[in-house]
Amino acid sequence: MSLIELMMGLLLTSVASLGAFTAWAQGRARYESTQTLGRLQERAQYVFSTLEPELQLAGFYGVQGASLLPQAIEPASASHCGAGQATRLLAPLETSRGYALACTPQQPGAVADSAVLTVRRASAQSATPDAGRMQVLTSLEHPAVRGVIVDGALPAVVTLKPGITELRDLIVRSWYVARESDGNGNGNPTEPALRVKSLTRVAGQPRFVDTEVMPGVEGLGVQLGVRDGALPGHVRWIEAGESPLGAAVVAVKLTLHLRSGPQARPVRHLSVTRSFAVRNAETA
Repeated sequence: MSLIELMMGLLLTSVASLGAFTAWAQGRARYESTQTLGRLQERAQYVFSTLEPELQLAGFYGVQGASLLPQAIEPASASHCGAGQATRLLAPLETSRGYALACTPQQPGAVADSAVLTVRRASAQSATPDAGRMQVLTSLEHPAVRGVIVDGALPAVVTLKPGITELRDLIVRSWYVARESDGNGNGNPTEPALRVKSLTRVAGQPRFVDTEVMPGVEGLGVQLGVRDGALPGHVRWIEAGESPLGAAVVAVKLTLHLRSGPQARPVRHLSVTRSFAVRNAETA
């Protein structure tokens, strides 16, 4: 074999190897992109499946609607997220543009241009008296005793009967997007996260606690769908923070903005929008 033939063989082998490597690299990149997109879609599906039952039950308080319940007295321990945050039962759905709660968000703070969504409702399952937890008592048999109780003491005339006299836990949750997820900090690249402030019982008192729902959520968009009186059967969408002016909210449209990792790394973004029916809300 001559020197020229040897060099031509090496050149052809190099070209073939380069082509094979390029094809492998492109295939690997497509595979990783598909895997990343799949993980983002799984995160969005988890968030939507978590919020769907909350939205469908917004404004549900048992055998009676909120308009028949007396104004509840809010314990001081439950008011640190704002006066009426736990007791505005006539507003089962509230939104704001940006973080507007009185309680402090997860440090170092909330994403400024992301919406906050608050849902108020009663638990799907009936409850037993639980001192220190805010609970909703509704009764078709004894209308005078209905309302929100905190001390776990039922009136002497009350006997709990499914569908007639019921006691359910009061659930108030506010979702927002924090600038950092749990485990960030200490010099690590930051990653935002969807979080929720939930009304619960802490040390025998009702109080809001802050927990993480899903990391990688960098924005939350909310629109409320209200009945349009001028066009029967038509839904008019209003942006987060706008007042529905007493109109019944019949749907909620959520938009999740997700990213695949901390901003310091190459990331992929995904926005997903989904609408949900609201079955129980009288007004918002």
